[in-house]
Amino acid sequence: MARDPAHRRQPLGSIVTSEPRTTVLSMSRSDRLATFIVLPTLGVLAAVLLPPLARWALSLERGLPFRPLFWAVGAVDRPWRLAVAVALGALAGLALAASAHRSATTVTLTDDAVRLDVEGWTATVARRDIAAVFLDKDRLVLLAADCRHLAREPVASNRTATAEAFVSHGYPWREADPHAHRYRAFDGASADVPAEVGAILIARQKALRGKDTTQARELRIAAQRLGFEVREDGTTQFWRGIG
Repeated sequence: MARDPAHRRQPLGSIVTSEPRTTVLSMSRSDRLATFIVLPTLGVLAAVLLPPLARWALSLERGLPFRPLFWAVGAVDRPWRLAVAVALGALAGLALAASAHRSATTVTLTDDAVRLDVEGWTATVARRDIAAVFLDKDRLVLLAADCRHLAREPVASNRTATAEAFVSHGYPWREADPHAHRYRAFDGASADVPAEVGAILIARQKALRGKDTTQARELRIAAQRLGFEVREDGTTQFWRGIG
């Protein structure tokens, strides 16, 4: 999607001055740079440190679970094997950094609407449709008057910057989910959830485990159409009725 030149990405929580009353929240340049440095470095350190630790664990007399895994890691004991492991560790770190960059939502605020851009997905929500705004851990939630989630996406901006931005544009910011007490954990066999909703949640759990954010979003919306709102903590899902 082409971006309006006036909506340039700024450091965390900053106000874009080229167009009045517009605020952009996204991962700052320094955070992006740190991510692309820290994660590959951790991958390299893991490649260097884990083999000797695995060999030390194998030398212990006590029983060791997953011994084949420890043998495989400990076998990285020659320079060429270490070089390969270091390269793989760095590549894995770069892949994780790229994934974190792609999954970070850019939030563009005006007095009239909120626009969210993440991984090729874009949504615009009118201010008049929003009854509450809050953060559920790292998820920005826009709530409708009937307590439906108009949007629920991960954001990189911190709580203070996010709250200040929404309050400055006159949005109804809340410090917590006003409906948090209504959620119940889904254990895969809840009698209070219709069979079709249960099937959606089971499929969604697989999507969460596979980190398929697009499918997880689509399945959440499918459950919403059937009158149920869903949120997750890791791969554990929680549900409540709408209304």
